[in-house]
Amino acid sequence: MERFLKSFIILMFIMSTALAYQNCGNKVLSFSSNTVSEKYGSIDCVSFDNSTGSTNCANSRYGLIGNLYYLLDKTAGTTIPASLYDKNDTALAFNGSVLNSVNVVIDRGYASSTYILMPNVSVPAIAFNSGFQLDDGSYLRDNNNKILIEGFALDLNGSLQLAPDMEEGRYEIAVLSDDGSLLDMDLNNDGELENIVDNDGYHPPKLKCSNSVIDLSQTKKIPMRLRYYQGPRTTIALTLVMRKLLTSELPGMDSDCDFTDTSGDYWFGASTTSQGYAPNYTTSRFGQLLGRGWFIPEKTMFALPDSL
Repeated sequence: MERFLKSFIILMFIMSTALAYQNCGNKVLSFSSNTVSEKYGSIDCVSFDNSTGSTNCANSRYGLIGNLYYLLDKTAGTTIPASLYDKNDTALAFNGSVLNSVNVVIDRGYASSTYILMPNVSVPAIAFNSGFQLDDGSYLRDNNNKILIEGFALDLNGSLQLAPDMEEGRYEIAVLSDDGSLLDMDLNNDGELENIVDNDGYHPPKLKCSNSVIDLSQTKKIPMRLRYYQGPRTTIALTLVMRKLLTSELPGMDSDCDFTDTSGDYWFGASTTSQGYAPNYTTSRFGQLLGRGWFIPEKTMFALPDSL
């Protein structure tokens, strides 16, 4: 009997090990209760606020994670290139008519060698040459170690959930971005993602609101996908905001839905290219948005996806 038990235990260990690793070749990785670094190893963590440090980011069980894509800039420094080059080394004219959708960069771009994690989606309107800052104070770079400031895209996945201290109920959601962004969610719980925010295209910082009600409870997770791209100059922005709806309220009715900041200084109170620029979260237009009940979701509201 003892020999049988030992053999059974060994057999079960071998079977569980095989099941755990059979999908690794296709990068179908289960998160379960493991941290992002335990499952993915090397990651780049995008965070406008780098106070949490890289260790906390790597040990996170929260956030949106996915891939970085970029078009190759063969010029030196910050010179405006005539063309960017895709993964097939085909030149694309570097202008808003060609780089007019996030899917152009995702479909034609090089894929980064590391995964990208955003603990929360809170990058205010900043000068394009500031780049996307990582949690350790460095910046997103291509595989040639060049800082990415234009011609790149993020394709991120996760699930939206309530933080432990939040009220259940009806919520609305919006994305402020420069340039384009697309937000897809599985609101019907049928395994199919549908587009609920289409803020795509080459444009200045613009807020786009969803017309869909998001019903959230403490036991509910809603799968989501967020795509974003930065085209030619001069501002970078990607901020997701939410608001709890009253019983009679409809989503997408805020006065700032569809507002586009053509001057570069409305949303966060100053020109993004001014020396010493810092985003204003109180008296600016964005601050007024927050004053109407909108909020930037904290990182615990983004559960890592079950697989990628």
